[in-house]
Amino acid sequence: MAFVKVSGARKYFKYSECEKGQKLVDQGTFIGSEEGKFGVQHLFKGKDGSTTVLNSAGHLNWLLDEHVNTNDLVNVYYEGKEMLLKGPMKGKEAHRFELEVDDGPRSNVDNTPVTLASATDDISL
Repeated sequence: MAFVKVSGARKYFKYSECEKGQKLVDQGTFIGSEEGKFGVQHLFKGKDGSTTVLNSAGHLNWLLDEHVNTNDLVNVYYEGKEMLLKGPMKGKEAHRFELEVDDGPRSNVDNTPVTLASATDDISL
């Protein structure tokens, strides 16, 4: 008999239930993005080894694309909704986020590259 490695539990947030200023990712390593059941999902490996998944949102997508590379250490905060004043989505509410990226020395951090395959817990017996 052989066991196959499967992903462990992932932590998801429902943005409509988040509070303004709530920390969604606490010193998480950005693993990357993948296509999930409900669209693009961004994966972060926590300092405790857990995996946090944030669903696609325009502002979050832009922040990650512009400021984060794979294996960067980040904090992500939910900042509530705001009304869009221009563009094709004018008049609609959009989720807002704050992003912090660690740009300091990482001598005390394991620099082993994190991959999507290694980002989930090994729950094989």
